[in-house]
Amino acid sequence: MVCDNLRTVDEFLDGATELSCSLNGASPVTYRTIVETFMYGDQAHANEDKRATFETWKEFEPTYLFLENCFENAVFQLTRYILWMAAINVVTIRALEEAIPAS
Repeated sequence: MVCDNLRTVDEFLDGATELSCSLNGASPVTYRTIVETFMYGDQAHANEDKRATFETWKEFEPTYLFLENCFENAVFQLTRYILWMAAINVVTIRALEEAIPAS
């Protein structure tokens, strides 16, 4: 179950966005590319290459707004997976605690 859900998240992240053209002649933009560019080009742990890409994206407002929306969607999907995984962990810990007698 965990592997299936992780595979689903990975497939989503590696999937091309609705942006039909590629930016700067690169491959079509995936959700993973968007997350990495926003995170490492703007939000945290600045990376020069990602920062340059992020700044280029910001120059084209309609495209940037679309990419920002894709970033928010990807963060939602990742958060949903993380919360699901946290809930599975709680259930697993409870089951283990019940199976192992207290010493």
